[in-house]
Amino acid sequence: MNAARYRLALGGVFILALLLRLVPLRNPGIDWAIVQADSWHYAAPAEGLKAGCGYAAVENGKCQAPETRMPPGYSVFLTLMPTLRTAVAFQALMGATVCVITAVILARFFDYWSALLAAVLMAFDLASVATGASIIAEQLFQLVLAAVILLVARMILVAGKSRIIPLAIATSVLLALAIMIRPTGIFVPFAVGATILVLPISWRTRLSLILIVSFLPAAAVIGWTARNVSCCHVRTIATSGANDLYRFKAAAVVAFAEHESFIVAQHQLEHALPPHVSPDNDPAEVERRAIQIFRERPIALAAVTAEGVGVLLFAPAGSSLSRMLGLQWRAPNPGFPKDDIQPVLSSLSSDPSMLAVVVFQIAQCILVAGGIIFALINVRAMSTAKRELVLLCALMAMVLLAPNAGGSAKSRMRTHAEPAMVVLAAIGLRRAFGGSHFEYN
Repeated sequence: MNAARYRLALGGVFILALLLRLVPLRNPGIDWAIVQADSWHYAAPAEGLKAGCGYAAVENGKCQAPETRMPPGYSVFLTLMPTLRTAVAFQALMGATVCVITAVILARFFDYWSALLAAVLMAFDLASVATGASIIAEQLFQLVLAAVILLVARMILVAGKSRIIPLAIATSVLLALAIMIRPTGIFVPFAVGATILVLPISWRTRLSLILIVSFLPAAAVIGWTARNVSCCHVRTIATSGANDLYRFKAAAVVAFAEHESFIVAQHQLEHALPPHVSPDNDPAEVERRAIQIFRERPIALAAVTAEGVGVLLFAPAGSSLSRMLGLQWRAPNPGFPKDDIQPVLSSLSSDPSMLAVVVFQIAQCILVAGGIIFALINVRAMSTAKRELVLLCALMAMVLLAPNAGGSAKSRMRTHAEPAMVVLAAIGLRRAFGGSHFEYN
């Protein structure tokens, strides 16, 4: 395939991806884009920012307590949008752009076919489509992550300190931005730093690059944590981590260990907290209690984590897609207990369209997982630069998926790492089906 045909095909993928992500806007209003309480924790502080309350919600004209559940990145984005529907439209454009970025990354390391394959996998990832059409931070985070991978990939290819330092500075800016959008972004600098350590450059340059890419992310964490301590006596960048750890992962561990439902376990843990303790006002104590539960039930922790990995890798986006497309879907309860399987299957059998959507997603997840495995198996046959790209994407996927492998695991959490995953999958699938025409060295 020549460059002209590649660009034409990539443009077609971009348009298809954009149109697919704009489909939900056919629905009137914006209720279909609201994700339970999560959207409120972004939209309400955005309204507070507009009203001069700082990063805090505003209700009935009065400023509420400062927001600590999430960093302010996505709420700031919402303040730039005239309406929430406009935000969804911009997120559709972001999602289509991510498809192009994944193609650009692979075109520089492999071939045009691999690049187009990555773009197609990203374009038709329905979990990303669903999160991009929702008032949550995932699409913005995904775009920033894809840009980080692109910059680090460029660092792998360039030679000369004068050319690599500006890339490191830009990467540092994006890493800080990722942290201020999603707390899980705090793990991404470790993947970038580990990749820099294996670059064929001097140790002095490696250490300089690591310091550069780490400086702004560290400043973002320290600065926003200081803000939370000052306003709310909360010694963390976001209280959502403690909430997920205790109310979801710890609850799932208790439910597994004591053979009870997830909801019952969740209520049990809620009542176990002292009246003055909650994830919002004392996240350190809540995290301590969660860790104690994990130490006392290691087998249950391992089982819940393994189940969470399976959910992250293969679970379809059901609730949000059915709401946007007007289809029927009986969403499983957290933890997916055995007695929940039959109602879910019955729901799917009553709506063939939703069944087709679910089957398509699971098939694509299996394809992506298979491609990733094949890429990792064949990594030793690649050139040095290509191995470094695989290392970067593998570490990115691992640091973003691992913290979410628990009771709160869902397809939405997979989208955080999807750009890295589709790059790996395209590499592996192209190797599997490209035969002798595929060059690794």
